[in-house]
Amino acid sequence: MPQVIDAGVANHSVSATFMKLVNVHHEMDLADFEEIVKFLKENIDGVIHDVHKMDKLILDDGETMLNCPPAPEAKDSHGNELIRTLSEKQTSLGIAVKREVKVHVLGPDPDDATKTRIEIREDMVKGGEDGKPVFTEHRETISIARNA
Repeated sequence: MPQVIDAGVANHSVSATFMKLVNVHHEMDLADFEEIVKFLKENIDGVIHDVHKMDKLILDDGETMLNCPPAPEAKDSHGNELIRTLSEKQTSLGIAVKREVKVHVLGPDPDDATKTRIEIREDMVKGGEDGKPVFTEHRETISIARNA
């Protein structure tokens, strides 16, 4: 039986906060990759747990899609992907901004066996001044203790 989730609780959850942070429609500067990294350092397992406790793999609020694949199974690592988001801003001419955030496990930290190395990557495509798309990418590797 599907789990019933209170909309007020869901809107104030750690996953909803993350979805707002990566949303291309928010009023903050889109150059906030460091804020995304900081948030995930503290909340990565909370975001994943939030999505999975709703018996979901994907949440979509109409502006941001958040995907948290299931835990790896025998012979299937799901590409070590933990989180993937997609947010787009459209105009009458098509997609004006597309932002995707991907979070992958790289493996154990060789310097600290209690931590896991994780790559956080942001890909963004925006329309340039000359009408051609401009692609930007940010990457950062973090090492954190996982609660998963």
